[in-house]
Amino acid sequence: MKTFILTIVSLIAFYGCAGKSHQIDVELVKSPDVDMSLAVQRLSEAIQIKTVSYSDTATTESAAFDQINAYFEESFPLTHSALDRQFINTHSLLYTWKGTNLSLNPVVLLSHTDVVPADTSSTSRWNIEPFAGKVKDDILWGRGTVDDKSSVLGIFESVELLLSQNFQPERTIILAFGHDEEIGGKSGAHYLAEALRKQNITPAMILDEGGAIVEEGVPGVSVPVALIGIAEKGYLSLELSVEGVGGHSSMPPKETAITVLSKAIAELSDNPMPATLEGPIKEMLVTLAPETAFPFNFLFSNLWAFGGIIEGQLAASSKSNALIRTTTAPTIFHAGVKDNQLPQVAIAVVNFRLKPGDSIDDVIDHVKAVIDNPNITVQPIGDFPQEASDVSNYKTSQYNAIAKSIRQTFPEVLVTPYLTVGGTDTKHYKDMTDQIYRFLPIQFTPEQLDGMHGVDEHITRLDYERVITFYIQFILNATGPERLF
Repeated sequence: MKTFILTIVSLIAFYGCAGKSHQIDVELVKSPDVDMSLAVQRLSEAIQIKTVSYSDTATTESAAFDQINAYFEESFPLTHSALDRQFINTHSLLYTWKGTNLSLNPVVLLSHTDVVPADTSSTSRWNIEPFAGKVKDDILWGRGTVDDKSSVLGIFESVELLLSQNFQPERTIILAFGHDEEIGGKSGAHYLAEALRKQNITPAMILDEGGAIVEEGVPGVSVPVALIGIAEKGYLSLELSVEGVGGHSSMPPKETAITVLSKAIAELSDNPMPATLEGPIKEMLVTLAPETAFPFNFLFSNLWAFGGIIEGQLAASSKSNALIRTTTAPTIFHAGVKDNQLPQVAIAVVNFRLKPGDSIDDVIDHVKAVIDNPNITVQPIGDFPQEASDVSNYKTSQYNAIAKSIRQTFPEVLVTPYLTVGGTDTKHYKDMTDQIYRFLPIQFTPEQLDGMHGVDEHITRLDYERVITFYIQFILNATGPERLF
């Protein structure tokens, strides 16, 4: 032990702890001259329009999307008079705000107007009815307050305000609002991206949801952290199936279809794909190292020596474990039709979220090697198996425009690159630019995180004001006279 302590002390003396801060120094900006009572009312009314996406698209109420698109036109008249609007595949929206310098590649802001269902089994657990759009104690409650109508309306509010102040961007701004992000974006973002390709648009950068500001999210960091997604995990669902002998349950064989497949699922759960501290997670730790308390600052600054220790700590939590490996999640199991009859077939579905560096073929090879049973058939299912995205460079002016806007709006937070573990519409734009980032300007409490896609989704008045402030600052930093790129 003494030798170990001396070694640590020597390493600290030789390498130091963390080095220079990576945070941008900015001055806090004033709150925008927005009528927040009216802005909250507009968001509330948008929440009341039930633009729900269902996996069974036949049950989606298309009239709701017509209604919300008409509502946008009514609520933001300056935007709809100054920007060119196109309806893409009926319900998705594409707005172009032409800049004064057409030699500059445009900025593309993505968002989506659809929301996940608030199904009847959970509605009774909401404190306030999910589509009432009710404001209580300066908190707006309802499905979509966070994901993602606060972003859509926040962008509209920022554009409307800047237009009222006669702001004219030097760089063209494109707003692309899909209508089915929650079910993959195949009818929305896919066609929006195709429309931009047909117009020969090469974005200078793309910004969508995907990261956010979290509290108590990083060991050794006592302040909130803003997570800018510089990459997005891939998506793959595999169906595993095995045939059994069937027959009467009174004379069961040693192994049935259920026991064979159960063992395979257990093996996959016990033997996930390996963790690594490469790519976005490494950049995140290095970026935050100067801001963390000892010993984390020292550990994060010397991943070459202490990577194994950090991996073990991150793997202990489901949230941080998702940042360091391709995750394995059994989600469906079907077998049997009668309690006294042995099933002839057992089928399971396992969902994988691929980290950058792991391919779909890698996952399939891993699954077959782990279960090591030729009697189990393994095949991809679903409409959109998706490789992990490329990793965008975070040492660019485009990234800094986001970071500066965050620090101007949330001066108390730290900003870092991040791996987005969920899916966003950016996958449909991946070949258009190598500068794709994912950030939703909301500071989440643990309760708010649980409410997204869950029960009691909500946003405070102050949080929504900061959403609008962020988008105003981002537009100025990306397209104004003092733009960063």
